[in-house]
Amino acid sequence: MANAAARTRQSFTAHGAALRRHLQARKLSAVNTAIELLATKAREMLGVTQSTVSFGRYRWGINPSYPGQPPKRLSGGLQGSIETQVTQPTQTRVTGRVGSNDRKAKSLEYGATIPSRRARRLAMVFAATKRLGRTSVRESAKGVIFRRYVRGFTLRPRPWLKPLVAKHADAVMAIFKNAFGNL
Repeated sequence: MANAAARTRQSFTAHGAALRRHLQARKLSAVNTAIELLATKAREMLGVTQSTVSFGRYRWGINPSYPGQPPKRLSGGLQGSIETQVTQPTQTRVTGRVGSNDRKAKSLEYGATIPSRRARRLAMVFAATKRLGRTSVRESAKGVIFRRYVRGFTLRPRPWLKPLVAKHADAVMAIFKNAFGNL
């Protein structure tokens, strides 16, 4: 009798290890699917373009997004910098991350105050019909465009990542339910 109990324990241990490996593979697959879905949706959201005007090598957007809306694409740098990462710190935990390594991504998501020492190098561009104050005026095909050098400004937030995750939370949960629902 003791011999049968020992065989049962060994059998359960062997099947338990296989079950853990099977669950780990499903968990990893579900996390990969979920973050790839979020990355695709982020690239779609950031793909809305805006009309631009150029001065030499510089380009400015004429109709940028309003604060509170996702940013519109100017050069595609933010859209192209969307990255995914899956890490497995322990055997029972899998972490998936979606985000951007672009330096302006955090400023767009949360807003920023650009200090005067950095803003002197930047210029804001406006369409105008006459010359105003300390500006340099250039003619272009779209009318008179002028540059005004600023001393500092505040960029109000244009969140794109947090609303994306909130909007697609149900789809992510459906991915996990499909992965573990038919065990």
